[in-house]
Amino acid sequence: MLQDPAQAAVLLDARQRRSFLPFVGQDAAVTQAARAAGEDPNTTLRRVQRWQALGLLQVTGAQRHVRGTRVLYRAVADAFFMPHHAARPEDLLALVEAVHAPDMARLRRAYAQTGETLGGEWGIHFGVRDGQFELTPARSATYHCTPGDADAPVGLLHGGVLHLDERDARALQAELAAVLDRYRARPGRHAYRVMVGLAGDPHAPDPPADPRPQRGGRLSNSP
Repeated sequence: MLQDPAQAAVLLDARQRRSFLPFVGQDAAVTQAARAAGEDPNTTLRRVQRWQALGLLQVTGAQRHVRGTRVLYRAVADAFFMPHHAARPEDLLALVEAVHAPDMARLRRAYAQTGETLGGEWGIHFGVRDGQFELTPARSATYHCTPGDADAPVGLLHGGVLHLDERDARALQAELAAVLDRYRARPGRHAYRVMVGLAGDPHAPDPPADPRPQRGGRLSNSP
């Protein structure tokens, strides 16, 4: 558990986190970790010395090579827990953005490239949902695809605001995670980038009025 602010700072800081990663779950020499992190070995060495002093890194052995012997280091755990109170809210937001924003950018780029390869009469259908444009592939101006169509391209980028009870939100969360785990276990020849997200949004617009009749036969949006 990372309760010491100095320890937590190692995983909250993007540069330190990138340098620390090569030591998590495996042995690594300073030069190997520096190469993986793309930084100067002297910088990595200074970090390693500080991480040892913080109790995050330990010496696990030595490795012989043509220039002598290299010391091997490893993180003291293969995973770490940091309570929310050990970080400021802005630190947590920066952490989420640093970890997930690159994958989100890659997903958007791959999705756009999928459209570029279709050719022919394929194009983009601009629809409106929840007050925002929704972009979906379309074979032509009059033929719109759904994700389940046999001739639809393998490319999906959908999102929206759902108004759910907490019970349904938890069920959806479990279902999304289960689907991802199920397909992760299936080996295949092609790589597909997938991201799944769900979070409560207190700033989302209110749900639309329910047009179904209520007691007494009045509509919910009736005066």
